[in-house]
Amino acid sequence: MGRLIILAAALAAWFCGNATGNAAVVSFSLVTVGVPGNPADDSGYGAVNYVYSIGQYEVTNAQYAAFLNAVDPNGIQPLRLYHGNMAANDEAGGIAYEASAASGSHYHPKAGREDRPVAFVSIWSAARFVNWLHNGQPVLDASATIDDIESVCNRGAYDIVEGSPLIRQPNATWFLPNFDEWYKAAYYDPASGAYYDYPTRSDTPPVPSLPPGGADSANLNMVAGGPTSTGAYPDAYSPFGTFDQAGNIGEWIEDFSIVKNDLAAALSDHYKKKRAYKAGYMKWINPSATWSTTGFRVAGPAPVPEPNTWIGLCGIGAVAAFTCMYKRRTVWRRRPTHPTNRPG
Repeated sequence: MGRLIILAAALAAWFCGNATGNAAVVSFSLVTVGVPGNPADDSGYGAVNYVYSIGQYEVTNAQYAAFLNAVDPNGIQPLRLYHGNMAANDEAGGIAYEASAASGSHYHPKAGREDRPVAFVSIWSAARFVNWLHNGQPVLDASATIDDIESVCNRGAYDIVEGSPLIRQPNATWFLPNFDEWYKAAYYDPASGAYYDYPTRSDTPPVPSLPPGGADSANLNMVAGGPTSTGAYPDAYSPFGTFDQAGNIGEWIEDFSIVKNDLAAALSDHYKKKRAYKAGYMKWINPSATWSTTGFRVAGPAPVPEPNTWIGLCGIGAVAAFTCMYKRRTVWRRRPTHPTNRPG
């Protein structure tokens, strides 16, 4: 029995040691986008041959501020991750900066704007946020150097070279959704196998209205006076359960193209019918643009247990291992009570 306990403990230690045991700095509500191999829409977009996850909501000011504090504990504002309009802009700004604050607390979301989508981020900043997630959300201390910050932010899901397209690494655990992934999550109905015209489970255009609105409502053209809190329209969601893919702010998409001899990145355009042009919701813009209407949402290959879930699984694994081995030992010692009980 003693050896079994020791072995079970060793197995538990192996499970725990190979799991991500650090508590997450930020967490996300994700939806699983299934039905791999679905057909494309008549626009030619939306076909995805694998299961993946996508954020139910856009990345918020609170989540992005936590990222800034984690990678920039000294508040030196590296890599243009922070834009002054995040504090100065009254309409869409949502993150304040305090130079005199303690290490690791120079950034904080403005009161009442914690759950609004972050704005004034370039696609490079969005990709660096994703790299940080991919790298396990490390929290740097006051001794962090520029090299440390760049290591965490510039490599991971993407090897970022500004001026070059983002190329997703095959092992990426977090990423920006590409054109087809974003499109499918917004418009594809897994029940019917058809596509809606709008990401509110409808072929009727959503109505600009104040929250909470109804199933056909959205914060179009900033009718609410600025971005609304994520999920502020609880009845207006896509077939997969995402919010604000119509209205609120535009979202960076992973795709790049060459437009008028310049590199351009894709930004979802929430204000038009999706089939109007290039599937309607998307336009190509300078990837370094930081506007009051530019934000992003994250995606991943499939649901991954949170760190606390791994800890629970470690305990379950230990119990299962112990129980399994104890039962096997009991079976080995047990004599069959009747010939018909023997296997085979």
